[in-house]
Amino acid sequence: MDFEKQEAALLSRAAAFRTKSNESGPVTNRIVDIFSDGIRMSGTVWEPKSKCGLMPAILLCHGWGGKRAHLDFSYAVRFAEAGFMVLTFDYRGWGDSDGVLVGSKDRVQEVRKVIDPEWQMRDVDNAMNYLIGLEHVDANRIGIWGSSFGGGHALAMAARMGGRIKCVVCQIGSIDTHANWVDRHPQFKGVQAIQQLAIDQAYGRVSPWTIQMPQGLDGAPNLPKVVFEHTNNTIASLDKIQAATLILAAENEELFKNENNSEFVYHRLKGRVPAELSYLPGGHYDAYGQPAYGKGVAQALKWFQLYLTLSKI
Repeated sequence: MDFEKQEAALLSRAAAFRTKSNESGPVTNRIVDIFSDGIRMSGTVWEPKSKCGLMPAILLCHGWGGKRAHLDFSYAVRFAEAGFMVLTFDYRGWGDSDGVLVGSKDRVQEVRKVIDPEWQMRDVDNAMNYLIGLEHVDANRIGIWGSSFGGGHALAMAARMGGRIKCVVCQIGSIDTHANWVDRHPQFKGVQAIQQLAIDQAYGRVSPWTIQMPQGLDGAPNLPKVVFEHTNNTIASLDKIQAATLILAAENEELFKNENNSEFVYHRLKGRVPAELSYLPGGHYDAYGQPAYGKGVAQALKWFQLYLTLSKI
């Protein structure tokens, strides 16, 4: 798969869509810079043209190798049309955002397209701070939506922020990243192999950004962090979530087991916070096409309206 060609087409389509939306239609958008640990991330703020007073707001987090460009013409505009302020963003090193400068004083390079859950959680954190600081945003009515790898980020951010996040939608979420990735990478399979990889990285023999990209995925994983650390940001923090949580799973999920991910989260949350589990038709990537996309958007909107809008009327 030619990811570079695919990305160029996606960015071009999104730019044209944003321009058309500003010229006609009920919502407007603007490109913004968000700084995460000093690294510039590119974002898009979406808002109804008829906005007045303080409004509920939603942060959108894409998954593995996802770009905000895709979210702009699919989910973001739909949520904004329903009356929400919405922020999309590209993680550091992805899309229109700047990469990470690494190396020594003798040689510095910009690293891009690395899946580092620690970096991405910091990016989600700073994007959330940016959203809350926007004019017209009601800081008491904040929601977060995440898909795939970003679904795990959404849950982790809800746990980190406690009651400040009122509503979560986790779509086809990758939650137990240890179970999902310990045997998946073509080069490094099993706990011992990944532990040795972590040692090799510490000695400088291997760099995360030189690891082979898994087939069909855009981006090289910082595998020790994905396997050994990220699950602590998700499963280990579920008991801290205070937000109403909608979990959308793929009926025929092929990338990981629902019982270790969406279903596990639902059973941990139900009875303690408002929680609902629903299934989208098809497999993992079918969530972004019809009919699963339409069902997912409709259910997410209903959830956000219930817990961010209707409860305040």
